[in-house]
Amino acid sequence: KFAVESVAIDGDASVPEKTLRDLMVTRPKGLPVIAKGHLIDADLEADVSAILGYYQRRGWIDARVKSSVEDASEPGRLRVAISITEGPRAFVRQRRVEGVEHLTPEELDAIFTVKVGEPFNPAAVRHDVGALTARYRNSGWPSATVQDRYTISEDRTAVDVDYGVEEGERAFFGRTIIRGNAFTRVERIRRQVAWNEGEPFSEEKVADTQQNLARTGVFRS
Repeated sequence: KFAVESVAIDGDASVPEKTLRDLMVTRPKGLPVIAKGHLIDADLEADVSAILGYYQRRGWIDARVKSSVEDASEPGRLRVAISITEGPRAFVRQRRVEGVEHLTPEELDAIFTVKVGEPFNPAAVRHDVGALTARYRNSGWPSATVQDRYTISEDRTAVDVDYGVEEGERAFFGRTIIRGNAFTRVERIRRQVAWNEGEPFSEEKVADTQQNLARTGVFRS
């Protein structure tokens, strides 16, 4: 087994070193006292990924993180080095939404996590696509689709984010038909239905109904 003698971090000009060290599992032997300080390749790879993710979620979309290991002064000990290239930090310059007819700007702003003037995070764009799609499909637009596109400025410091929406036709719940219940009373099943006839169709309410039926336990035998 090789013990970690030291962990050096270089290139972290914009983030406190303690913040990055708190993300790492790889620690020098004896820090803290209970730390065994063994070098585990999988842990070091995960540390690099965690640091890179921290930077990319906060606007440093071109950040690069590498690790290297070299022999220390004593046998059986290693020095670990983390090298960071931050690159320019990107902020959201503009956020545009096209194709929305049935949601207000205030409702959209409550859904989106991508905000103008804040650090750009590609994962947040994907999150917003999923959140907006879910909002439509739980409000009666089962065929709604949302596409995203973002453009980064030449100096990599500004990003324009665009969302394109196709709402499709709105649908509503019709009659609820229950079949196949040879032994279970219809009313026992109907009480678990989460929607009413005439309400906007909602995938979430369909899933809730399935869960409600499973929780009752009436079909276990």
